[in-house]
Amino acid sequence: MSIGFTFGSLGDILQLCQIGIAASKALSDTSGSVSNYKDLRHDLDRFVQILQNVVATYQEREHPEQLSGINFLIQSVCRDCASDLKEALDYFQTKYGPSFSGQEHRLSPRTIGQKMGYAFKEKERLQKLREKLSWATHSLTLLLVTYNRNAVRVNNSTLERRYQEVLSKVRDISEDIERQNVRLSEQHASIEVLITTSATASDHLDSKATQDQKLVQQISNNTSSVQELSAVVETTMKLLVEKRENETSSRSYSGPNRASKSHLLFEDPFGSVIEIPIEWMFCWEHFKIAINNRFEYQLGHQKVLRGEYVLEDDISGQEVTSLPWAQVMRPGKKINMAMKFQKIEEESNIVAQDYFCPGCRTVMARRPDSNDNLMCRMWHGDEVVTSEERYFERTKAFIDL
Repeated sequence: MSIGFTFGSLGDILQLCQIGIAASKALSDTSGSVSNYKDLRHDLDRFVQILQNVVATYQEREHPEQLSGINFLIQSVCRDCASDLKEALDYFQTKYGPSFSGQEHRLSPRTIGQKMGYAFKEKERLQKLREKLSWATHSLTLLLVTYNRNAVRVNNSTLERRYQEVLSKVRDISEDIERQNVRLSEQHASIEVLITTSATASDHLDSKATQDQKLVQQISNNTSSVQELSAVVETTMKLLVEKRENETSSRSYSGPNRASKSHLLFEDPFGSVIEIPIEWMFCWEHFKIAINNRFEYQLGHQKVLRGEYVLEDDISGQEVTSLPWAQVMRPGKKINMAMKFQKIEEESNIVAQDYFCPGCRTVMARRPDSNDNLMCRMWHGDEVVTSEERYFERTKAFIDL
């Protein structure tokens, strides 16, 4: 038998087990064995069991560095015992051949002679092999027990270290969980506040929606009233317009010699009312020419030529020369004429325009921010209270013009 051995690994120990098992089987198959055969076979079986325990130890556990010395001793014992066992098996296989191979064979004189020679001549070799196996068995048993105990200690130390690591991690996780619980509590409180606020806002929105619905209902109910009011306002406006037109017509056509509605009424500063056919006038230039012709060879003709007069609406008092002719002039319209006078205020030396009322013969001071009418219903400005002498002076100045 030829087997290559490289001890120091689990495969080498398994090969050694196979050798021991083969030797034990060869001895058990050899018929006619005496007690020394049985003892050798028993020693081989014990050695194989120890090797199986070593194999189981190598398979089940890791090998830390602390047990490297014991591991080296186990490998050394296996190496020594393997070399002796291999040498004995090779010797017996070569010398005794098939009778020791473990195979079935016929009994022959030669086979019987070989077995008898083996029984009487190999006692010393068998005794040494048994002693070697016994020593290896005890050594491996002791080393295996020592290895197991030290492995248990190493495992306990490793387990304790791992336990401490796990405990530290568990503590860290516990602290993280506590911090998360605190954050969750704060978030829960914030969510509760938000829920309360949302509920309040929802109530406000519901109330607002109810109010809006009521307002929409009121608006829809008041739509007809608004429409009726609009119709009433429109009717009232029409009535006011008609009333104003009636008043204008009544004022324009009231008094003697005003029966014609196709004429334009013109009152000069002397109080004379003249009826002018509306067909004769087409623009303000024509009307001003007629005024110039009216005052020719009369007092104030020079002021009229210089344009120092004002034409006003008899009803509104508005100056009409700045408005379009077609907008102002119509049949029955009455236009009043007032002359302009200049005076110098005694206190401030400011030149102002005075007006001479053709209706009540009153001298008035015209101010842009005032449109109060006089007792004679002229709209030329605020009346200036003057003495009788001042009045006659103004009248004389007007006559001189």
